[in-house]
Amino acid sequence: MSRRFLYTSLAAGFISITAQSLIIRELGIVFLGNELVIGVTLGAWLLWTGFGSATLGRLGERSRSSSRWLAGELTALALLLPLCFLATDYVRAFAGLEAGEIAGPVQVIVACLVLLCPVCIFNGAIFPTLCRAFSDYVARSRSIARIYVWEAVGSAIGGVIFSAVLIRLAQPVIAIFVCSVGALVIGFFLLGRRSPVALILAAAVLVCITALSAKAVDESNHVNTIYGRTTVRRRGETLSVFHSGMLSCTYPPAGASEPLVHLAMLQVAQPRRVLLIGGLAANLEAVLEYPKVKVDIVELDPESVDFVRQYSPTLDNAEDRGARLVYQDARRYVAQYEGTPYDAIILSLPKPATAQINRYYTVEFFRSAERILSDGGVLAFDVESVPNLSTSELRDFIACLRRTLRAAFEDVVVAPGNLSVFVAAKQSHQLTLDAEVLLERLRARGVETQGFASTVQGSLMPFNVEILESALAESTSTRINTDLRPISYSHGLAVWTAKERTPRSGVFQKLITAPARWLGRVAAWTPALRWGAGLLLLGLCVAVIFAVRPKRSSAVGLAVACSGFTEITVEIIALLSFQALYGYVYVMLGLVLASFMVGLCLGGECASRLIRDLRSRFGWLLAAQWALAAYPVVLAFVAWRASKAGAGGWPVVGVFLALTFAAGFTGGLQFPLAASVMPLRKQGVAAKLYGLDVGGGALGAITVSALLIPTLGFVTLALITAGLGLCALVGLYRVRGKADVAA
Repeated sequence: MSRRFLYTSLAAGFISITAQSLIIRELGIVFLGNELVIGVTLGAWLLWTGFGSATLGRLGERSRSSSRWLAGELTALALLLPLCFLATDYVRAFAGLEAGEIAGPVQVIVACLVLLCPVCIFNGAIFPTLCRAFSDYVARSRSIARIYVWEAVGSAIGGVIFSAVLIRLAQPVIAIFVCSVGALVIGFFLLGRRSPVALILAAAVLVCITALSAKAVDESNHVNTIYGRTTVRRRGETLSVFHSGMLSCTYPPAGASEPLVHLAMLQVAQPRRVLLIGGLAANLEAVLEYPKVKVDIVELDPESVDFVRQYSPTLDNAEDRGARLVYQDARRYVAQYEGTPYDAIILSLPKPATAQINRYYTVEFFRSAERILSDGGVLAFDVESVPNLSTSELRDFIACLRRTLRAAFEDVVVAPGNLSVFVAAKQSHQLTLDAEVLLERLRARGVETQGFASTVQGSLMPFNVEILESALAESTSTRINTDLRPISYSHGLAVWTAKERTPRSGVFQKLITAPARWLGRVAAWTPALRWGAGLLLLGLCVAVIFAVRPKRSSAVGLAVACSGFTEITVEIIALLSFQALYGYVYVMLGLVLASFMVGLCLGGECASRLIRDLRSRFGWLLAAQWALAAYPVVLAFVAWRASKAGAGGWPVVGVFLALTFAAGFTGGLQFPLAASVMPLRKQGVAAKLYGLDVGGGALGAITVSALLIPTLGFVTLALITAGLGLCALVGLYRVRGKADVAA
């Protein structure tokens, strides 16, 4: 009889992690690939799950009929999941975002909190209710551990199936339908055959909601792949291609894109080999205007290219015109390339407002690109701007990019305009922004353009160039953009979120931007000053813990909350550092969550065996907390070494998965041990500790993704997390040997 609750917890874990992965992916597309969504969605999921555990979960614990209460929670979850999925189509309208507009942290946080609230409250109530139902058959401390383990096993299975099957073969709406039907069937399985009418009614409502979801998704103009969603929209003769909601390119290219190609090609004496990264060959026509040029085009997603070929004649006959298509991650291609050097590398990429795009604007990438250029070769890209750099956010953004380029190249120029064009060369004193010189070279090579001559004569007037240089001189940004400290990503977000000045978001905007500015100043300190301030703050926290003499329940609760913060921080560092280094995080999403959950369930199973020995419980809890305090430093070191190594591959994937497994194992070991050492007189232990666990995780997910990673970077964040773990460890040592423990 008791096994049905274990099977229910297994199914609940599967449904939760699969739905979570699907919704994160959909929200990532809605918010134009911004990885801020990963952390915020995880945080909102944990926050509302913890709230549901502490409210509805407590009611379930006190219910006389926990089975019926559990069935009701699962039925509600089954009906709310497709509604939540359907609502993702309307999130941008709710956030007040126009087409192509980058969402700021405030908009992402508010939208995710509102969207996920109903689903997660019922999802969070399931765990304590299951523990209460199972405790009729097993002792209380062991029932919490067993349910925790089985739920983690279900989550691990769900993560593997999501990455291996669902993301590759199934439409998202079908996957959500499977999750909802599973929750509904499990709910009525718990009730037996008592409610056939309710089953029919709930199934009918579920089918209707899913049909609405399917109707809301127009599959005729887009393709879902493991890397995201590629959408094609036609307006008159213009074809626009969007990847994960962000504009990737247009066919035919707008005249405004000509300066990028020609400002690069005219800086090289005789360009013969050109590498195009991004843009789905939209700039190929302009490059091929130059005689005897061979072009390599690097694209990550072959399915997207095949889909766009149906609409674009330029891409369809690229190979026939002498271009070579290479299907590979461009960062990895550049790092591993050993062939004939290129004379020009042209980046045709969207705004660097996501970690995936920002990885092409770091000093590590620029140095790799410099290595494969010929002696007179150049690298060029453009970003959205205004000629006079009118805002401080925009000045800092452009200055950061130029400073990062100068760390890798001898000569760097920035051409003003609505698109600021950056050109960098290996040789010093090679580049020029003299319009007459450039136009003379253009005429000598016999290249025909649409409007480049008039554009360059206006934008490159000496007066405009001087205004740009004066504006950049006012910038206070002094840092260089790196893989593990993506400050350009932070500046890019600041540029576009600065546009959000509506009264309804002003207060929330300040709550995000004010700490970000303060943290940015801290990050600009010298390393010695940062280390000194960090050690002083850690010492003050430890002194406070010694002074207040905490109770055992408070110290254990603090350790569980810090554990939740550490675990989610490790997940986000693993996901975003992988994205920053290798660029295809959504393929990894389910695998990272699955490896974490596998570790969680094995750690929980070990803990369920360890808690049988009353004398050693607290000792094992201290050991787990030591591991949680040390672990973030290990992860940061591995991410730093991976950044230095350059190229990725499955060995690196295996390392990241092993690290997240270890974090899950340690966290899974700690939670049941913490529950087992709580004082006997405390009631509602499962709900309280579960709420603290997910509350710490929610706080970590939101602050880490929105504030700490963009401003401080991965390594500093890992040290901060380790410091929190040490504070919790000191608290546990302070209460060692006090009070009695749960049976």
